Amino acid sequence: MKRLIIILVAILLIYGCKDDQPNVAVSTAQPPMESPETPNEVNEVKIPSQYFARSEEFDRVIGWISETEIMFLEKNMEGSHVYTYDLNSNKKTHHATVDMPINDVIIHPSKSHFTLLMSENSLQATIGIYEMGGTKVDELTIESSEIVFEWHPAQVELMTVTAFYEDWTFDTFRYSSKTQILELISSSQPFLEWASDNELVGVEWNETDALSGGPLTTISISDGLISKSEESNYIFVDYFEDLSLTVQIDQERELFIYKLSDLKNKTEKIFDTPAISNYSQWFIPEIIWTNQESFLTYISPNSGLLDVNQSKLELVEFSFKSENERVQFDEGYVQLICSPNGEYCLKGEGLFTIINLNSGEEFKWIEYISE
Repeated sequence: MKRLIIILVAILLIYGCKDDQPNVAVSTAQPPMESPETPNEVNEVKIPSQYFARSEEFDRVIGWISETEIMFLEKNMEGSHVYTYDLNSNKKTHHATVDMPINDVIIHPSKSHFTLLMSENSLQATIGIYEMGGTKVDELTIESSEIVFEWHPAQVELMTVTAFYEDWTFDTFRYSSKTQILELISSSQPFLEWASDNELVGVEWNETDALSGGPLTTISISDGLISKSEESNYIFVDYFEDLSLTVQIDQERELFIYKLSDLKNKTEKIFDTPAISNYSQWFIPEIIWTNQESFLTYISPNSGLLDVNQSKLELVEFSFKSENERVQFDEGYVQLICSPNGEYCLKGEGLFTIINLNSGEEFKWIEYISE
């Protein structure tokens, strides 16, 4: 899922010396996977139904794989299990079972594959890549205390993995399931986004002044060349299909400057919103992309501290057709995970409630039962 983004000053501590020999083991026993085609059919939720879960087995909600299907985890003595539930058909589908504890599940934007990030201890992580339906297509083992996984938004066989070590150093790798080759990338920052098949982009932070942001750094995978933007006040970058989004900080006016760009048609639109912080950190609420070439996010009516403005945050939609279009949602800031077209969202604690953002209608889709 795209997650809540908090720019942590403490992250700067990892920009120290790096080990020359990364500790990575790669399992290549599985065949490479092919890039999927994104399905064109979009179903609507017609009859909302409830899933009755055993409270002692239900683990957590992951997110949407279609307009009507939600992925979640359950666990018992037999292991950790990945399921989906269809709201229309009231059908529960099993996708995978593993013995190892699951730390996170990442659904590819195409909704055709998912990744399990697993570990049995703090020094090693296993990445299992699966097709929907449960066929495992690849697996990596990383000797690391923590990893960050970034999937290419269009090509399921391409990914980056950043491995953090106990001494706060890190290594970033590019991995292809087609070639089964893991390549070390020379990068001064651990968090990189796929701009194209051959380019990765990240923000290079000033080690002594994180609040001022930094330049955008572009890394060419084919030749290793690194280029930097002329402006150096970027604090966020993201890509979705043919769109890119950057956020810059204007400290003098206390504004976030959002720039939405259509990379295919060479057009762009700029919005500004009041800047909010979590004391020493800028706070950028999550970006929720939809299939209508737009995104949802929260904005604050005033600049200042998150603690003061959190209850006043408003959910808005930005697109090339409109700007700062307020969504009828009066709950302030709550966690939201939205379906591909942005109409239905999982919300709140546990993500047990679904809200239709167009009508405001809500229903609880999970109820606990006890034996």
